Amino acid sequence: MNNKTNSDKSNSVDDFQRILSLAEFGVKRMEERRTVEFRIFISYITLLVLALYQLSKQQNSIHDFFKSIIQKDSVNLELLEGIILWLLALCIHIIYVIWQVGIGIAMDNDSYRRNFYLKKAEEISGHPLKYENFDSGNKIKPITNYLQQFKYLWIIWADWSRVLLVVTPTLLFIIVVHLFFKNIGLESLWLSGINIFISSLPLVASLMQKRCKK
Repeated sequence: MNNKTNSDKSNSVDDFQRILSLAEFGVKRMEERRTVEFRIFISYITLLVLALYQLSKQQNSIHDFFKSIIQKDSVNLELLEGIILWLLALCIHIIYVIWQVGIGIAMDNDSYRRNFYLKKAEEISGHPLKYENFDSGNKIKPITNYLQQFKYLWIIWADWSRVLLVVTPTLLFIIVVHLFFKNIGLESLWLSGINIFISSLPLVASLMQKRCKK
């Protein structure tokens, strides 16, 4: 009888350690992602600030650079140059935003994994805490391909840190592009309007997803 009791206690301890290890794994993964996320954010925001500084400081420098390389045979060439560079910069910005969505979902999964297994470990210990609305219907959200991340744009507005990491670079990007167009002589309301619309499109789509999710 004593042997059976000791065996049950040993199994309970082993189960507790295994489940606690899973909770610790979720914590570790989440902290590692947060560190990488912060470094990428700082790198991108620094790049935008430097671009903003250079564009504010040097009037028409980009325009003169193109003139020294390409002989203009058409008045439309200047517009084409600006649009091509803008599209390239826009692709980089969209990749950054979608990357933030992907890492946000991964961190949300890590957070759910941590809370789930921590609660299980507390139950095994015999002294569980009471959680308000713990079972909120949350589930692990696996991302198997890049385009699937567009389904989770709502994560941008899930917490204030995600908003800061996406909205702040978007606003800076819009300002930088506006100054870029101005410096190469392409300042116009329709170009600025298109830039604001396309740059803000992921934010608008994420807001709509969040409303539908509720």
